[in-house]
Amino acid sequence: MESIAEEKVCVSRGHGKGENSLSMVTCVDVNSDDESVSTQGSISNELAYPANFVQNQTKVGTFGEVRIENSQDVHFGNKIFAAPITVVNAVGEEQQDKLGILGALRERFPNNFMENETFNQFKNGKLQCELFWYYITGGVLLITATILIVVSITMWNKYNEEIVETEEFFINETWFIQRSVWKAREPANRELLRLPVKYLSICHTVSSFYNTSKSCTDYVVRLQQVLMLQDCNDIAFNYLVCGNGDVYEGVGSNAQGEHSRGINRDSIGLAFIGDYSRSHYLTEQQIQNTKIMITELITQNKLSSEYILIPSGAVNGLDSPGKNVLNVIKHWEHYQASWKTEEISNLKDRS
Repeated sequence: MESIAEEKVCVSRGHGKGENSLSMVTCVDVNSDDESVSTQGSISNELAYPANFVQNQTKVGTFGEVRIENSQDVHFGNKIFAAPITVVNAVGEEQQDKLGILGALRERFPNNFMENETFNQFKNGKLQCELFWYYITGGVLLITATILIVVSITMWNKYNEEIVETEEFFINETWFIQRSVWKAREPANRELLRLPVKYLSICHTVSSFYNTSKSCTDYVVRLQQVLMLQDCNDIAFNYLVCGNGDVYEGVGSNAQGEHSRGINRDSIGLAFIGDYSRSHYLTEQQIQNTKIMITELITQNKLSSEYILIPSGAVNGLDSPGKNVLNVIKHWEHYQASWKTEEISNLKDRS
């Protein structure tokens, strides 16, 4: 007696156009003589339990007018799903719900069903959120870089803007000898200082010691000639102090000297005439007039009130201004011997 097949509608994992798809099949009892073939509708479901497949079917079967032969992966039996499941509709509009599968699943699992549109909205929303933070981060970096560039350009322009020369320093004392008095030559070149300068560099001339007006004047004239023959622009020092206390105007308070390579454009160089690393010592008149000069340079805005007093040897590595001068100036205000290793490196090769 020929058994009657019990037809069932079930869902299985098939091999349609997509990598994963659900197969809608009309099934018969596996014990019956009739065999069923799966009719596929492709929707995606990653959470389905694995289907049972009968592979490599060699026996020819029929289902209605459909003949089965040389087929693989034909599913027989029920397809069971365990809730909760989420189905993503990833097929084209023309294929959607062709066999009523989506409608049935939507009715059974309304809270877990995600249509294409909803899924795309979720995906696009996440992408937009990520892009938003990328734009914010990029904007912050761009603004920061712009600020740094503007500040750098502003500072550069401020430092390199044209310097307007002010009135030359003068002190109405008989011991202050101006350039015109000792008949100085015109400089080969003259670069202005940006006033007030921060540093006062103390030097010595490493020469004979002079303590009369005539001997000092003759020496200053010769020194300018020798230095200019050695390709210096002028006499090198801003001021020179003679043994008798006379102060000679060198390049003056407005021009850069050539006394302390590395900070010439930031300092005023004051040199004591003589060699103070050996037998020469500062006189009381030299010390007194030098202190008056410092006070007046600050008053006339040539030297900063917060200036740093340094030995020139801290910059050029020479024994200047000599130990006998160092023993005196190290007790003066603003003297900072330790400064040479902390700050002078930042000023090297600037002049």
